[in-house]
Amino acid sequence: MSKYEIQDLEARKKALDVTVSAIISAGAGAGKTGIIARRHLNCLLNVDKPEQVLSMTFTRDAASEMRHRIVQILIDAKTKPRPSNEYEQEGYDIAVKVLEKDRKNEWNIIENPHRLSIMTIDSLCAQIVRQVPILSGMGGDMQIAEDPFAIYNKASARVIDKINDPESGLVDDVRGLLLYMHGNQQRCIDLISSMLAKRDQWMRHVIQSDSILDREKMKHVLENLLNEQVNKVCKLFGHQRDNISKLLDFAASNLPADHILSQGADEIGYWERAAELFLTKDNSVRKSVNKNLGFPAGADAKEAKELWKSVAEQIDEELAEALAKNKKLPSGLNDEQWGLLETFFRLLWQAVIELKVLFIEDGEVDFTEISQRALSVLTYDGDIENDIALKMFSWYRHILVDEVQDNNRTQYQFIAALVQEWDSSLGNTLFLVGDPKQSIYRFREADVGLFIQSQEYGIGSISFELLSLTSNFRSSDGIVNWNNEVYAHSFPSSSDISMGAVKYTESTPVIEGKLKEPVTVVPLFENDDEKEAEEVIKAVKETLERNPSGDIAILVRARTHLDSIASALFDNKISYQAVEIQRLSSRQVIIDAISLSKSLTHAFDNTAWLALMRLPCVGLSLADITTLFENMGEDAVLERLYDNERISKLSGNGREKVDILKKCYEWSQAMLGTISIRNIIEGVWLQLGAPSGYSDRDIRDVQTFFGLLETYGFDTCIDFNQVSRQLDKLYAQPKFSEDTKVTLMTIHKAKGLEFETVIMPGLGKASRNSDSPLILWHEFTSYDSTEPELLVAPIKSTKDDPNYQYLMDMESEKDAYERARLMYVGTTRPKNKLYLIGHINQKDFGPALTLSKLKQPASKSCLAVIWDSVKDDYLTAAIEKEVNDLEGNDDEVTVEPFYYKRVEKPNYPALEDRI
Repeated sequence: MSKYEIQDLEARKKALDVTVSAIISAGAGAGKTGIIARRHLNCLLNVDKPEQVLSMTFTRDAASEMRHRIVQILIDAKTKPRPSNEYEQEGYDIAVKVLEKDRKNEWNIIENPHRLSIMTIDSLCAQIVRQVPILSGMGGDMQIAEDPFAIYNKASARVIDKINDPESGLVDDVRGLLLYMHGNQQRCIDLISSMLAKRDQWMRHVIQSDSILDREKMKHVLENLLNEQVNKVCKLFGHQRDNISKLLDFAASNLPADHILSQGADEIGYWERAAELFLTKDNSVRKSVNKNLGFPAGADAKEAKELWKSVAEQIDEELAEALAKNKKLPSGLNDEQWGLLETFFRLLWQAVIELKVLFIEDGEVDFTEISQRALSVLTYDGDIENDIALKMFSWYRHILVDEVQDNNRTQYQFIAALVQEWDSSLGNTLFLVGDPKQSIYRFREADVGLFIQSQEYGIGSISFELLSLTSNFRSSDGIVNWNNEVYAHSFPSSSDISMGAVKYTESTPVIEGKLKEPVTVVPLFENDDEKEAEEVIKAVKETLERNPSGDIAILVRARTHLDSIASALFDNKISYQAVEIQRLSSRQVIIDAISLSKSLTHAFDNTAWLALMRLPCVGLSLADITTLFENMGEDAVLERLYDNERISKLSGNGREKVDILKKCYEWSQAMLGTISIRNIIEGVWLQLGAPSGYSDRDIRDVQTFFGLLETYGFDTCIDFNQVSRQLDKLYAQPKFSEDTKVTLMTIHKAKGLEFETVIMPGLGKASRNSDSPLILWHEFTSYDSTEPELLVAPIKSTKDDPNYQYLMDMESEKDAYERARLMYVGTTRPKNKLYLIGHINQKDFGPALTLSKLKQPASKSCLAVIWDSVKDDYLTAAIEKEVNDLEGNDDEVTVEPFYYKRVEKPNYPALEDRI
């Protein structure tokens, strides 16, 4: 029996009230799926058909889980007694009533669960365009492209080809782009392709050209942002404004006219000068001022320096961060940049036209096209058959949306369109559930600011009752309390719609933990993957010893962080399963199969043929390879296979292998045009005896590769770049057995899951910088408007551009907010035990080491998110390391003996004082 009570029972009961629309903010472990399942069941009591209740999820797996959960609740109500728990009783009673209605109306939901309208937003969009093919403009049997980037690249290449088409009117624009990108044509194609993949974000601003090329509007948007920034700084520094003004005027009186501080306390550029006065180049607070900043030596500046010091001492991390944003503020785009934007957008608009042509030619579209067409159907204001689409899709009486914090702007617009014509007298409701603290899909353009906006302004004409679920039914109290303590300081102090900043809200524990130390921090002092893997193995073994039946998740931010760990698990004979970790394209068996495929379809691809010689199924010795292929010159490898003089000099085994290889090649050429290219390549693979050189897992993986070749039919012109892109989206089969307790996955894949123990290595590794887009933009919603605003800047060539840098800084800030949310997702997965493993680059140890001398983790690492809460552990570990090194003892020793021996030396303060 837990000592904790459920603190949010009233909110949970209110969430089941189908007479009101509500938006729920539900923390990790709050049981969001259970709430939606019960709400869905209760809505069934208020409709004529089960299809009139629509639940939309983020993924197909989530949709399947929700359908299963609802059916299971009905089965339990049919077969089990009423529970004793008050909260569970309410759900049980709803299910009993649904079963009665199900019987009377012959719905047969348990036998026909497909009658439950539960699907992803993408699936609903596809359903709409299929059912209204003429109005949506998606007539015919359009398929979803498996590799849309292949189509994007083709469309982009067609745009670049316009340089040879004077009638297109784009010759100068293409030439301008190529010159700006230093003639790198492939780079231009890649940049345009990337913009096409995100076209739904910028097209809504370009579709009416005035909305993006209106300089006055853009200037107004920028001014509003800068004013908000200034207002925030004024609010934080308001009590020091007079002192800062005195200091600026004093500094100006001692500096030349061309110095940045020469304007003193003038209003224009005031906070930019204040930032220069108090912050260093890396935006840390200055330790002192000197004559270079207008504070000369001598008694005349003594009073001013003391005043400066008193102000500087009050600048904490939040104040410094706010002040730093005022450095090098943008003034707006110049004529040259506007000209570039006009050029780029003309080319992008042409790329969209080419893309739509290719969609028709290929009979394939991407999800963006589907969602845009579906939205156009729902927002159509014409009179085609009395708005047939409106009649078809406004009949939903209740709509529920899960994980709404991960939706992008187009998806929010789609939800608004679904409910735009609802008749309020019918009692329709919209129910949104999400956790803004778990919004981690910015790379898919998820905008958590829209969640905050919906809470304040509603969606369309619907306003929401705001509910908050704080009880955590997953993790023990030790885990919950640790998360509360850490993230109260790691998250921003206030929410910000435009920047997607989310304030932390505490969770309350329900489960009483049994472990004395639910969270273990493992400090490392160098970036050593092997050492980190050793620590992971220790944690796994310790966990299995403590609880042999408990499941363990090893969670990382990037798949590459698991390479050494997977090898260490294998070496220690610890079975594991890897969820979408190792891309098929990196598997040796796939690389070998590609070499074979290239050899058979590109006879003079010497690289592929040479790789083929070393395949296990061919396996020529290095001596035979040297004999056969030395002094190649302009010869082809294939030609050397028919050089009888060289063949005669090979070893007996070598001659036999070459003979088999030639027969296989000749068979493949004879079969061209009679069987598919997939069957030819797979046939040679089998004739060479290739499967005998690989594991069962390898053979399963290579079958996936052969399946990709199926689409080429009899065509031998295989686009291996496209095949590689497809392989990059596919993953190797996991190593799995029935007794497997260890799962390797990314934090993104772990979202929504729970495990007995979670191990998070690689926390000290920094994320890599993302590629610069052709046009950098910041789309956001301000507090005083529900319409999206946009700031843009063209990709910079070589010159520094304050506008581009300003937007890059905003991107970095949004990335930092999401990094904190990503870390939160990871540390809220465990039920009972959490291990945190990460490194700092600490090279200096010794008795004088203090927190101030401890190295900081990489700024873009997950460890930096929680550093303030774990740095004491790193200092303690560093001191212990010094003890071990000095005493030459590899065994663990405590810190105390070290200080007892040296207590008489005042230079060695006690550990607690140093921390």
